[in-house]
Amino acid sequence: MARSKKIHDADDALVRRLLRKDQEALMELVDHYHEKVYSLAYSFTRNAEDAEEVVQDAFSTVWKKIGLFKHNATFSSWLYRVTSNAALMKLRSRRREKYVLLEDTQKGGGDEDFKSPVDIEDHAVPIEDQLLHKELQDEMYRALDHLSDIDQRVFILRDVQGFGNEAVSSALDLSIPAVKARLHRVRLAVKDHLKQYLKEENRAKKKSNNV
Repeated sequence: MARSKKIHDADDALVRRLLRKDQEALMELVDHYHEKVYSLAYSFTRNAEDAEEVVQDAFSTVWKKIGLFKHNATFSSWLYRVTSNAALMKLRSRRREKYVLLEDTQKGGGDEDFKSPVDIEDHAVPIEDQLLHKELQDEMYRALDHLSDIDQRVFILRDVQGFGNEAVSSALDLSIPAVKARLHRVRLAVKDHLKQYLKEENRAKKKSNNV
């Protein structure tokens, strides 16, 4: 609790300096938040070059529009909202949408049955499993293409970046029940899409084997 208050106080001091157009404050902002902002940007774009451009756009927006920050939310939440806005604009500008996806667990139900993407250790996973993982990820990209912007943001903040429901609620200005409802709907949509994909793949393989 004390650490949280210390961070909040430090951010408040930083905001006051940014309002005065203190260039050193901007550098401190970049130093402190670059890693987190880049990680979030990359979660949307899945492209290092695009992610860096999003980072630049996000910090530029903060510098120019710091006066729009409302103190009823934490500064970090506002920064993450600015970053997700910049990321979605980047995606639209390149006319194709690629989003980080959850890895389907082949289970249905609650949060504990739906996991975020994990890094695969190549030396420990059979090549067939690696290929299947890649195929499922590609197909999940297609499933997410049909989501609304707000659903994409909820999904990425909550299940990719690992933010808690309260943090997502604050960053997106949604109630916690709304965050949970949207997240549940997105997870179901992705699972349904993957089940259909796997069913069609199995049908195609059986047909091929019978030839």
